[in-house]
Amino acid sequence: MEEKLIELAITNGAFVIIVGVVLFLIKSLIKYVIDRDLSKEIEVVKKDLVQENIAYTHLLAQDLEAHKAKLDSIKQESQVQFSHLHLERAGVIRDLYAHLVELHSAMVDYTRTFHMIYSDAEKEEVARVERFNKAFDEFKNFYLPKKLYFSKESTSQLDEILEKYWSEAYDFDSNRRFLKLDRASGEGYKIHLDKINAISERVIKEFPSIISKIKDDFRKILGVKD
Repeated sequence: MEEKLIELAITNGAFVIIVGVVLFLIKSLIKYVIDRDLSKEIEVVKKDLVQENIAYTHLLAQDLEAHKAKLDSIKQESQVQFSHLHLERAGVIRDLYAHLVELHSAMVDYTRTFHMIYSDAEKEEVARVERFNKAFDEFKNFYLPKKLYFSKESTSQLDEILEKYWSEAYDFDSNRRFLKLDRASGEGYKIHLDKINAISERVIKEFPSIISKIKDDFRKILGVKD
């Protein structure tokens, strides 16, 4: 009886050991298979990621080059537009300044209190009036539609020129006419003569400073350096 029990114990113990070994081997095999498949899958994923990264980098480089090309095109277009606008503005400034110089010259000639008579005093006086009116109209008609080319400061100065030149010319003409009518009256003659002399002096002494400010502003716009 004891021998059978020992034999059974020995038999059962060996079976348990065998089962344990088999289970361990199966577990190890499963782990090996899983690890091997997982390693392969990781390698595949890594290769895919590398390929995707290369493709994305290439695509990004293409997009970047396209964006740079677009920016360069916009920049060149802006430079062309700015260059064209600057040239156009320079032409406007050049022509307006020429009109201004003629206007001032005509104004000085018109408001002088003494004129040389070359052949016919009345005709020469009419010619001075016509020259001023023509110069004033040409300056005004050229400037007003082109105000947008100039800064607020410049337009303020140019508007002041229009107002001052017209106002002084009107007052000069009015007093000149009254002067002719009041030749017999010593007091009236002196009043109008004093007004005419004052206008002539202002035109000669004060107006050039206004023109000088405009000229300096124009030089800055054109980039002219002293």
